[in-house]
Amino acid sequence: MDRLSQLRAEIDRTDAELLALFVRRMELCTAVGEYKKERSLAIFDPLREAEIIERRAFEAGAWRCEAAELWKTMMRLSRKAQEAVLLTDDKER
Repeated sequence: MDRLSQLRAEIDRTDAELLALFVRRMELCTAVGEYKKERSLAIFDPLREAEIIERRAFEAGAWRCEAAELWKTMMRLSRKAQEAVLLTDDKER
């Protein structure tokens, strides 16, 4: 196997790990949405989101800008998952 094939295989393995973690995160976000729905809490907390994005970007070091973009997307998708819970009738679950 040449070097490029090895690197691509490693990327594929990493992608599989990332996907599993993403699915778990979205499941947790759905649970958070249910919690917020039961307590009539707001989905969007701009201060918390900004803090998370800033912290993750800082932790990424040289990949700071890319990490910020990734977490902005994650936050948007997390809100979307929580909003779906709010729109779901309790009888449907």
